[in-house]
Amino acid sequence: MAKRITATTVAKRLREILNEVEQNGEVFQVERHGKLVAEIRPAQHRTFGELLQWLREHPLPDPDFARDVEEARREMNTWPQEDPWER
Repeated sequence: MAKRITATTVAKRLREILNEVEQNGEVFQVERHGKLVAEIRPAQHRTFGELLQWLREHPLPDPDFARDVEEARREMNTWPQEDPWER
């Protein structure tokens, strides 16, 4: 069960919180102004074998993926340089 803490508490006690995460596997949910904004949890370390298994279990991008990405990059570079909100 995750412990819910405020962003202020994180700022004041970050070292202690990270120690609990590292040593005990604790998970903290961080809220600001009463709203959940983040989680602090142990990092997930994956092996190369796990990566290969994940790749086997998930579909590859479609053949047009690289072309679509390149087209999106070109379009991003042709956007108006002016701020549209200043009109």
